[in-house]
Amino acid sequence: MDNFPAFADYLLVLIFGVALPFVSGIRSAAAFKEMTIPFDTVSKRKFYLGNSFFLSIIACVIMIVWGLYHRPFAELGFVSAEDTGKGIPWWMIILFVILYSMDIIHSIFDKSELEKTINTLEEQTPFMPTHIRDLPAYILMCICAGVFEEIVFRGYMIRFFNSLFAGVPAAAVWTVLTPAVVFSLAHYYQGPKA
Repeated sequence: MDNFPAFADYLLVLIFGVALPFVSGIRSAAAFKEMTIPFDTVSKRKFYLGNSFFLSIIACVIMIVWGLYHRPFAELGFVSAEDTGKGIPWWMIILFVILYSMDIIHSIFDKSELEKTINTLEEQTPFMPTHIRDLPAYILMCICAGVFEEIVFRGYMIRFFNSLFAGVPAAAVWTVLTPAVVFSLAHYYQGPKA
């Protein structure tokens, strides 16, 4: 692409890839550490909806800038697996579902494992849903994270760093590693173990 990266792209990566994740991660980690009252249903819903809104704004800004430069959205990853010629084999999906289901069953029916999982979740992610009424806002946040984080961190930033590191030794490694570090910083509030 001839018009990538433009000045606006450098600005977006600086804001959404450095400043916001760093400030947000540090502030959230400090807030979670100092929190004396555990998350209740109202604060969880605010957290879920706030994160959903924040992620949607970031993704929309990136897509608007992308569109203003008349760039093909396929370059951001808006293509089907068949279009790339790299569809995921059904056996891999089935294997993943089986392994994940076995892990969940083991975690639920083994009392010591269930207790350990609950304790770990309460320590590392106190914002996880604990009541059925938390689920609608939580599911919305999961969908927003699944879609919008992919647009920002996988589609946009990998494309940006691929262009930035062109010609550098091990460019592919740096292209993938840099957004992964940024993504980790953005989730620092969950603690180093998470």
